[in-house]
Amino acid sequence: MAIGSAPQYVCYVEQRPARQSATSRRAIVAAGLLAVAVCAAVLLVSAPRQQELLSKPTTVKAKLADMALATQLIRSSSSLSVSGLYKIVSGWKDEQISDLNSGMQTLALVPKDIETQLQASGNLCEKKDMIFAKFNLLLKKLGHEDVVRNASDQAAYEAKQAALRAWLDGESQYRLETEKQKEAEEGATFARSEYEKWMSTVTSTKARLAKMEVRYPKEKESIASERELLKTILRLLGIMEDQPVDDVSKAAGGYKAKDTATLKALKAKVAELKLQASQGGAIQLKQVNMLQSKLASFAESDAVKDLIMGMLSDLETREEIITKSLADTKAELSGHTDKLVKYEQEVVDLSNAADKAKQQAETKNLQRQNLNGDKITTGETYDNEHAEFVIVAPPADRSIFILQAIMEKIEKFCAGDTSEAVTGAAV
Repeated sequence: MAIGSAPQYVCYVEQRPARQSATSRRAIVAAGLLAVAVCAAVLLVSAPRQQELLSKPTTVKAKLADMALATQLIRSSSSLSVSGLYKIVSGWKDEQISDLNSGMQTLALVPKDIETQLQASGNLCEKKDMIFAKFNLLLKKLGHEDVVRNASDQAAYEAKQAALRAWLDGESQYRLETEKQKEAEEGATFARSEYEKWMSTVTSTKARLAKMEVRYPKEKESIASERELLKTILRLLGIMEDQPVDDVSKAAGGYKAKDTATLKALKAKVAELKLQASQGGAIQLKQVNMLQSKLASFAESDAVKDLIMGMLSDLETREEIITKSLADTKAELSGHTDKLVKYEQEVVDLSNAADKAKQQAETKNLQRQNLNGDKITTGETYDNEHAEFVIVAPPADRSIFILQAIMEKIEKFCAGDTSEAVTGAAV
């Protein structure tokens, strides 16, 4: 193929996205580490890039810059050491980064393609093995730098992500403690309100019980007195078995009607019962008046008995009621007191929990502030690191590819192959 007849392409590296996934970046770093070990690994890692680069034409300015590097390397390959060749590559990368691009200033000195330069190189094929040895060492050094560069950028990214995760965890813990504090404070407020309510209830129940304990013994004493009066009246009337009746009384239905002393005593007891009823005793006054009315005729002994027995039953019921009422009130006071103690304890416990949560929240707040500082610092470090990475990495990758393309061209050139050395005519 005639020199210059092939389509013109140049070494080109597509700029990487601002951030690759951690998995893909780790894969790149791992591949780069293999490249440091052996030069063949470097070539394997770079091969996908070559296919990517060869498919993309570039500007005249970039093409001239790439050819300028290729020309310098070919011309200096036999005379310079690896260190000297490395200085050429480093200087070329610095020019690309600063965009000085001295190749534009030496346009007339830059050949159109590598084949032109190879044909002008003279006895280059005789020194091919020596040149390849230098180029392989140079590739190894450049590959190592590529690995270090990727690893440094990845480490900065992972540090940024780790700081972000730590801050998010700290923020979450702080929010959790503040929520605990809020819940505990609300619980303490509710418990305090319930405590005050039950305190009022206990106070009123105590007052009610105190009145009952004063009133009920007197009422029970009155009931006992009235019960004894009614039983005495029954005995006097001969209704109760412990007081036998004579024949005359039996004829009258059980009354001792002919016994003047008994009648006198009976009237006295009824008067005494009426007095107690009028003073608020358990027996109602109307019941006593009815009894007096029945006793006046001495003719309705069964009705009198029923009336008195009903009074005794009322007294018994009343005594049971006040006894139960007193017991129920005591039980009620005990239950109210238990509620009071419960909410009193809750006030103490929840107040302590709120104080503890507040202290924890303050501690977590200090921690999250420190973590936020780390997050900001690592973020800025990564931004600076990656900003440099995206500037430095493309020309560094291009220099590796240019060197590989030169070696491939030399190999074919020295083998007498005049066809295109690289599909698409790179560099």
